[in-house]
Amino acid sequence: MLEENLLQAADDKYIEDCTYEAQMLTKTSLGGYEFKNVHFLSCTFSDCDFMKTSFYNSTFTNCDFSNCIFESSYFRDTKITDCKGDGANFTSSYIKQSTIKNSTFHYACFTHSVWEMSLLDNCIMRNVFFNEVKLNKTKLIEVDFHHADFLKTLLKGLDLSHCTLEGIFVSDSMKELKGVTISPVQALDIVKMLGIKVV
Repeated sequence: MLEENLLQAADDKYIEDCTYEAQMLTKTSLGGYEFKNVHFLSCTFSDCDFMKTSFYNSTFTNCDFSNCIFESSYFRDTKITDCKGDGANFTSSYIKQSTIKNSTFHYACFTHSVWEMSLLDNCIMRNVFFNEVKLNKTKLIEVDFHHADFLKTLLKGLDLSHCTLEGIFVSDSMKELKGVTISPVQALDIVKMLGIKVV
């Protein structure tokens, strides 16, 4: 059904007010499409290309889009819940007024992405690339950032006290962490990054 709709909308690349359940697409290009009020339920996307694709007031629920390309994509008023996006590429994506919850993004790339008035809640983002990311009025709650790379991403003003920050990568000056709120346990991890031994 989804594949048929993509072919039918090949000229204007616009799909609206649809629900797709248990769809499976492999090596399919959805690049440049615009989805409005579209809901994906238990769908699997394998090596698909969503480059420069836009999602408005849409949802992904229990979907797998691991290793897919979302480079320069746009999400507004969109919810991603219970999904798997391991290894996905979100470079230069724009995430506005959206929520990502209970999802995994092992080794995913969010370099140069922009987050505005959005929520990242209870997600696993181990070994993720979060370089040069802009965070504007965005909340990060109970996110596992184990060994995540935050180089040149300023976290000032964020409360990360309920997130996992063990082994994160930042610059030598640690400017990325200036003004951030962390817990006493997290502070011990940060001290270790400075080469200080706590006894």
